[in-house]
Amino acid sequence: MVWLADRADFPGFNAVYAEYFPDDPPARSAVVNDLLVDVRVEVEVVAFKPL
Repeated sequence: MVWLADRADFPGFNAVYAEYFPDDPPARSAVVNDLLVDVRVEVEVVAFKPL
């Protein structure tokens, strides 16, 4: 889940995301919200490491 303070930041975020996940990127949701305090981007991640 990604929260952005400004929708104009989405193309930049998307470009960086594509650098880290060039093939088969994980699903994500993005929300533009003015409730973020002192940050422009917040990312929530759930990770799984198989045994």
